[in-house]
Amino acid sequence: MDLFDDTYSEGVRDLQTFLRVIARSYPSVPFPITDGVYGDKTKSAVREVQGMLGLSRTGVVDFDTWSGIVRLAGQAGYEQTEPRRARFFTPGRVYAAGDSADCVHIAQFIINCASREFDNVRAVEINGVLDARTADALIFLQECFKLPQTGQLDQITWNRLNSLYDNLRTKKV
Repeated sequence: MDLFDDTYSEGVRDLQTFLRVIARSYPSVPFPITDGVYGDKTKSAVREVQGMLGLSRTGVVDFDTWSGIVRLAGQAGYEQTEPRRARFFTPGRVYAAGDSADCVHIAQFIINCASREFDNVRAVEINGVLDARTADALIFLQECFKLPQTGQLDQITWNRLNSLYDNLRTKKV
């Protein structure tokens, strides 16, 4: 699995999760954001781990790099550090204006958490309905995430909101 700049995937999120676990035990490893995008912070962490493993510091995740990262994450206690996530979002579903769902409720909660950290994110009513104010907040965050600005809650927006929340909780944004 070779990963390159600005690649987005769930596989990259998994890689970033492993790197974060490793970084807790090895301070020299940068703490990447789990946003599913293979950007500079992730590449820097990969290079550091490659050096620890005695591999060339290419920043490209090949088989040897991936195997070493998985092994180091296991040694660092990966099993105990990552709780199982509840599944609120229905894969493939797109929630639009007027839709009501548990995942919209959670998205509104995340938006409000972000509004406490960032002055340019406006709080919304937590009512589980994708109303106009929630759509506006999603459009703003989609712009920040460099996603299509639809105001809808789709899988990619949901994943980015979850990454944002994870990073807010650990103050890594």
